[in-house]
Order: sequence, then structure tokens, then C-alpha cells
Amino acid sequence: MRPLLALIPLASLLFAGCGASPDATDRPATAERAGRYLGRTIAPTAEADPAHLVRTERAREERIDLLYRALNLTPGMTACDVGAGNGFHSLELARRVYPGGRVIATDLVPSLLAALRERVAVAQATGDPMVEIETIESTPTDAKLPEGGCHLVLLVAAYHEFGHPAEMLAQIRAALPADGRVAIVEYRAEDRAVAMKRAHKMKKAQIHREMKANGFRLIGQLDALPTQHALLYGRDDGPRPGVALRAWRRAGSLPPIEGEATDAARPVDGDEDSE
Repeated sequence: MRPLLALIPLASLLFAGCGASPDATDRPATAERAGRYLGRTIAPTAEADPAHLVRTERAREERIDLLYRALNLTPGMTACDVGAGNGFHSLELARRVYPGGRVIATDLVPSLLAALRERVAVAQATGDPMVEIETIESTPTDAKLPEGGCHLVLLVAAYHEFGHPAEMLAQIRAALPADGRVAIVEYRAEDRAVAMKRAHKMKKAQIHREMKANGFRLIGQLDALPTQHALLYGRDDGPRPGVALRAWRRAGSLPPIEGEATDAARPVDGDEDSE
């Protein structure tokens, strides 16, 4: 689902603190019951308009420049786009890890993956420098990622629709090397101004509850996006230090697209979430 500005140092948006790893016994194996997971109602799969997913104004609306600065991708990385759709983010990942990198895009819908491949062919025909994108049809319980093979797994507005969250997170966790990262980007449920159905939005606290229960440690968070949360996680047995979850609060004006980040892109701080 997803051409942007020069990267600014990740430290201007995120920096690490200390955090404890959850006990392995906290990791649930399955949903509580059909359609529910850790107190949350799992959203039905939305029928997205393919043209809407790749609309030209999306990058500005969602401030993708800020997200990618925080992701801090470099050439040679392997980036994996889960729930990739027709490749809004997949193509940008392919530009960011060029040269020498690799992008894997997975989705449940074969027609969207076919559209992604068509978009790649058009971009390459115009000389757009990017690595090849491998497309893989996933299943509801398996993202089909290579074990230990993904430096970054990106999930944009996809996680809330996973029908089997624990199984999918187990497979994603296995795809991360010790220092790998997973980025969860979801529309904010705390913010009534975000015009999405409730089932298709998530609170930071709920995302964190589910990730922590499945073997992940929070390593960064970005509050500067206009309508979405962006939370970065590493494996709870990995070397990346954890940070405390900060409850969402409305930011002031966003940083200009061309310019340095302001205090709207606040560093990680605050107490562990208690919502």
C-alpha cells in the first residue's frame, strides 16, 4: 500500500530508553474466540479501491516523509511489506534500499499483487532506480516471510485486519534477525477526528498489549503523523533497548515537508501506558 525527502537522523524522531521484556508465558497462542483478540474486535477485511491506495496526494496526506525518516532505511537492507496491496509502500521501500537491497511484498489478494508488479514494470521502464520486488501470496496465518531474513517488516493499516494475530506475529517474529524491526502503522482510535470506522482504528495501548504478548519489545514511537500511530518493535530477546510507551496526545502543527522536524516529532519519553 504507499518520491520523498532526504532522510534526517532517526534520533530526531526516536530515541531509546530502557524497557523490560515480557515473560514468554504471556504470549497467547490463539485468539480468545472467533473475531476477538486480547479484548479487541478484529476488523473485517476492507474492500479497498486500488486507485485510492496509490493516489498521488496520499504521500502528503499521510506525511510519508516523516515515517520514512523514522524507518531509517539504508541501501542493502531487506525490507518486507506485509499487506502490501498494490505497492504504495513497496515501491518506496525498493527505492530506499537501492542498491543491493531486497524487497518482499506479501498480500492475500492475487489481483493486488499483479497490479503491484505492473506498477514496478512502469517505474523501471522510466528508469526509476529501485531493487527488484518479490511478490508472495500470503495466507491468513502465514505472511510467507523468510526466517531471519527481514531487517524491517512494515505493516501499514494491515495488522488490525489479521484474522489470526498471534499466528501471524509468530511468523513475523521468526522473520526478524536479532536486531530486526517491525513497524506497525495504524489509524488512531484515540482521535475522533480520524474519519475511519472504529474497527479499522487502533489505540496505541492495544497495539502495544498485543505486540508485547507475542514476544516484541517497543523500541521507538512516532506521534508526528497526521492520522496514524507508528510504533517500532524489536524482538524481546534482541539487542535493541526498549522504551516506555507514551500515551498519545495531540501534537501542534506538523513539521513542514521541506524543513527540520519540530517538537511535533517528539522523542520517546513518558511513562508506561496504563490505559
